[in-house]
Parts: sequence; structure tokens; C-alpha cells
Amino acid sequence: MRSEGFTLVEFVIVIMIVGILSIIAVPVYRNYIEKTKMVQNISDVKESAAENIPLKKVPAGKNGERQKRSRYVEAVVAALKASDGPNPQ
Repeated sequence: MRSEGFTLVEFVIVIMIVGILSIIAVPVYRNYIEKTKMVQNISDVKESAAENIPLKKVPAGKNGERQKRSRYVEAVVAALKASDGPNPQ
């Protein structure tokens, strides 16, 4: 008797192995994608901040006090200081 091809048992074993590998690979891939997006967003914020925040002191307001910056600008400045980026004053 000549046998060509795979038996049903061999085929089921291969399908089970592929299923186990995909169960392991999918969460790892999702974590990789999330980390990549987060790093890209941080990079975009740094680039945007470097282009849009002047690297000089904020001009004095009324009575010589410094003008307050928005919460967004303060958050970007704090992130830049924490990541050793440009040093806005």
C-alpha cells in the first residue's frame, strides 16, 4: 500500500502546534505594538515641544512677575527635563 500525504492525526497535531504558538505570539505582538506607539507618541511630543517652545525665559508680565504657562506646556517641560531633552526656561 502506497501512502502519500498526511494522516488526519498528523494534520491535527500540526494544527494544535500552530494554535499554541499563536496563543503565545499574539499577546507578545500586541505588547510590542503598544510600546512602539507609546515611544512614537513621546518622540512626537518631544519634537513638537522642541519646535514650538522657545528656549528663552518667558517675558515678564504685569508688575515684573513671570507669566504662567498652561498645564500642557508645564507637562511638556517636565517631560523634557525628565528625558534630558532641550532645557526650556
